Amino acid sequence: MKIRRIEIRNFRNHSYSLISLNNLINVIHGPNGSGKTSILEAISIASLTKPFSNALDSNFVKFGESNYQIKIKAKNYLGLDYSAEVNYDKLNGKKIKNSFSDNVKSKDLIGLLPVVFLSPDLKIITSGSPENRREFVDRVLSQSSKTYVEDIIKFKRALKQRNSLLNHYKNYKSFDENGFEIWTELFIKLSQSIITKRQEFVDEFNGLFQKYYQKITNNTEQVYIQYQPNTIKNSEKSIEEQLREKAERIKESELNRCSTLFGPQKDELRIQLNNGNARDWASQGQHKSLLIAIKLAEFDYLQKFSNEIPVVLLDDIFSELDEYRSILVLNTLLNNQAQTLITMTNPELIQKNSVLKDVAEFIRIENGEII
Repeated sequence: MKIRRIEIRNFRNHSYSLISLNNLINVIHGPNGSGKTSILEAISIASLTKPFSNALDSNFVKFGESNYQIKIKAKNYLGLDYSAEVNYDKLNGKKIKNSFSDNVKSKDLIGLLPVVFLSPDLKIITSGSPENRREFVDRVLSQSSKTYVEDIIKFKRALKQRNSLLNHYKNYKSFDENGFEIWTELFIKLSQSIITKRQEFVDEFNGLFQKYYQKITNNTEQVYIQYQPNTIKNSEKSIEEQLREKAERIKESELNRCSTLFGPQKDELRIQLNNGNARDWASQGQHKSLLIAIKLAEFDYLQKFSNEIPVVLLDDIFSELDEYRSILVLNTLLNNQAQTLITMTNPELIQKNSVLKDVAEFIRIENGEII
């Protein structure tokens, strides 16, 4: 996908901005706080229906206004026009439309314009909690599989309903046994599907991840991602059987603790570095290399399974990376014909590289205005 232009109104410090983009490298530069990252967040909302920062929609409305609007016009890999529009109002909520419908549900927008986002904040993927790694996998799979999006939405609902019944028992000492069994059965079916898809993802993703990490480090270190699904062991029994047995075994404990104590909401994805846990042992430099390898692998994965070239959003990463890794990232994306948006305070790194400079569009921004 190639975004031709993005139009935003009343979004953070942007009253109105219309930004035209080229098909390869777009450098959005200007002082800190000028509104560079807001452009990337707007693209995220138009593709994933939410920002990468997970902030509330109301936080993006310009001070003194009651709504924001984002419009994107793009072309897909077949050269066909695609458009998306997101309107958010503090009173009426969010409304979405695109080339296919004037009333689009959030789940149906995801994956039509796949994006890969990289910022220094995403070091939590390698150094943070299991929840951070689950969220990463869920975002990638949601952009590449409509079935997975549906499963995750239904799974979260089943988990919520199951926990609600457990909480009812805590508060009132009464229990809807039949309702609990119905939600447990649905929870198990969806858990089985999610676990299977996550395992298939890791099996495919590991080769891509290893390829890029070895390229970054000149084959000096070994890495892989180990999927550790909660409850599931190496067994001749099916995933569904193991989940059902676990549900029966810990039912009393769940009633006592008023919470679901098993399932994919407790999965771990362990990033191994030279046979050790990267979260515990990796240096700052190794964490940076791991994150770059993960994101380049994400690009390859989405390109393969979404049948579209993802748009890449790089938010101030060159303040964190040395020149070797910075140029490696950009050359890799350029070789794959990826449209890339880069935010930076000083565009010198791009300007002094003759290859990158010739294919880059430089967009200066100050106080929410394109200069």
